[in-house]
Amino acid sequence: MEAESPIPISKRTKSLISHITQGLKERNEVMSLAFLSCIAGENFCLYGPSGTGKATMLKKLKSAFAGRFQSKSKIFETPADSEAISSSWEDFLLHLHVEPIQNDQVFLKLITSKKSDSQIVKAENSIAADELKEFDSQIEDITVPVEVQEVIARIRTELNARNLASDESEKSEQFYISDDRWIKIMRLLKTSAFLNGRKAVDFIDCELISLCIWKIKKTRAKTASTSKEVAKIVTDCITQSKNPFDEHISQLESLVADYNAFVDSAFYIEQDGQKVKNPELFGYTKPSEPNVFKMNDGTSAFRILHPEEIRSYDYITPSYIAQEFSLYGNGKGAYFDQNRERIAKNDRYRDKYFVKNLTIVDGTAVWTDGDCNKEYSLRVQMIPENFVKGDEEKLSAIKAQADEKYNLIARAIEKEGEKIQKYIRSKERQYKANLFSPKSTCERLLSKAAHSGERIFELSKLFRNSVVKLGS
Repeated sequence: MEAESPIPISKRTKSLISHITQGLKERNEVMSLAFLSCIAGENFCLYGPSGTGKATMLKKLKSAFAGRFQSKSKIFETPADSEAISSSWEDFLLHLHVEPIQNDQVFLKLITSKKSDSQIVKAENSIAADELKEFDSQIEDITVPVEVQEVIARIRTELNARNLASDESEKSEQFYISDDRWIKIMRLLKTSAFLNGRKAVDFIDCELISLCIWKIKKTRAKTASTSKEVAKIVTDCITQSKNPFDEHISQLESLVADYNAFVDSAFYIEQDGQKVKNPELFGYTKPSEPNVFKMNDGTSAFRILHPEEIRSYDYITPSYIAQEFSLYGNGKGAYFDQNRERIAKNDRYRDKYFVKNLTIVDGTAVWTDGDCNKEYSLRVQMIPENFVKGDEEKLSAIKAQADEKYNLIARAIEKEGEKIQKYIRSKERQYKANLFSPKSTCERLLSKAAHSGERIFELSKLFRNSVVKLGS
C-alpha cells in the first residue's frame, strides 16, 4: 500500500490556523501571528484588557503542537500589568494586542450565540516535536534575495535617520533594534516564507518587521502612534523597493532608442528642418524643369514654345532665350533664332540685343529687354516631372540589417512581457494565499508589477511603429 503524500506546508498551516481560530471573533490576525512566532521558535506576548479571551487563545494555540509547548508566550492584562510589560518588553519578538470586539454585528453574535465547547486541534493533526526540528532545518534553507536585503537595509537606515533627526526632547523616544533582534526578525521572515510554501523571502514578508519594532520609552509602552509610524516606514520602503523588471526594461528602452537612431541615420536625411527619406535610397520625384538646349556657340538656352515678335533694338522673333551670355557678362542673356544662332545684326549692334532679369516660373519665362526695357513673358519648353529610382540594392542591404536588429529586440521585448505576466500571475497566487501579511500591501506590490507590464506593452507598441518597409 502506497504511503499518503504529505500535505503541503502552506495548506497544512492554513488548516491549523483555521482550526485554532474557530469560534473566536476578530482574532484571526493575532492567532496567525502567534502561530507564526511559535514555528519560528520566537517568544510573543498577548496583552490587552482582561476578559478578551487571551487565555482561551493560548490554550487553542497550544493544541496545535503535540508534546511540550516550546514558545515562552505570556499574557498581560492592561493597564494593570503595565509595569510588567515595561520590564519584560524586550523578551518578546511580537507583542500582540488583543482588543475587545470592535464590530457591532460580531459583538452581538458573540453575546447571543449558544455557548459551545472550545475547539482544540486533535493530537493526530498537531505538529510533533520531530516535525518542528525538520521545519527548523528547512527554514534555515530559505533564501533572502538581494532586493529583499536592500529593503531591510533601507528600513534600518530610515529608522536611524529618524533618530538622528529627533531633537533633545525626543532622545528618550528613539527607535532601537539590536543586532540580535534583527536576527530574530529575519528568522520570522524566513518562517513566514516557509509556511507560505515559498523557497525565498518576499517583499510581502517584510511587512512583519513593523510588528517587531517600537520606540524606547520610559514606560516601554507600544503606542498606537508609534505603531503607525513604524508601519508607514516599513510600507514605504517596501513599495519603493526596486522593481525586478526596471533594469531589464530600461535596457530594452535603450536598445529601442539605439535602433531608432540607426533607422534615422540609415534611412533619413534632414531637409529644411524636417526628417525625410533619403532620396539616394528610396528615390525621388524630380520636379518639372525647363528643357535646356545648346546653341551653336555653346550657350545654354531655353526653347520658346510659341515664338512671337517682340521689340528690342528693332523687331525680332526669337526661338530661344539664354539667361547668361558669356560675351555680355554681368548677368545679361541673349536671343537666338530657330537655327540656334545669336540674334544680332552684326558685331556693331551686338550689345543692342540682350536679355536681363530672366526668370522661369511654372513654365513661363519672364524677362526685360535690355534695349527698350520692356517686360515680356512667353512659355518655354519644360521637362515633365519624373521619378528617379534610388539605389535599391543598397536599400535592401540596409533594410536587412535593420530587420535583423528589429527582430532581435522584438523577441526580447516579447519574452520580457511574457516573463512579467508569468511573474504577476505567480505573485497574485502567492499574495492571495498569504497567511500573515495585509492585503493592502499585496495590492500595492501587484500594482508595481502591473506597471511594469504596462510599460513593456507601451514599449512594444512604440517599437512596432518603428518598422521601416522597403519602398514605403
